Amino acid sequence: MEKEPLRQPANISLSEAQRIQRMWEGVILGETTTPADRLTRWWDEAQELLETAEGKSQEEFNQMTAENPEFAKEVGMEAVDNIIILLSLIDHLGFSVENLFTEKIGINFKKYSIKRMNELVEMGFTRKEAMAVLKKEWNGLFNF
Repeated sequence: MEKEPLRQPANISLSEAQRIQRMWEGVILGETTTPADRLTRWWDEAQELLETAEGKSQEEFNQMTAENPEFAKEVGMEAVDNIIILLSLIDHLGFSVENLFTEKIGINFKKYSIKRMNELVEMGFTRKEAMAVLKKEWNGLFNF
């Protein structure tokens, strides 16, 4: 009987998830996939996630996820499929997801400053509009 090379862990860090996914892909796929392959796989998974909301208004979708635990779990599992593939892409590119996540959160805190957000909202912008302004300001397109 062949020895099982991987075991399903109970709780893991994102770095451990990257390591396990790398090992699993090596066993299951038996070949090296490219970043483009991973993006194609992610696109397919993203479509499956979007299909969970297909034909539903935002209110209907929110109500279904709140009232139907099985549906909510289905949505969550599709989201995790997306995360797994994106973890694999980040790993393939040679980065630690935890390091990139920390770096990106730091950038977002600067880019989407709470103080500046509140200023824009006080000026009459909706939060969605304020986000767009902050993004443009970050990119240097204009300043208020």
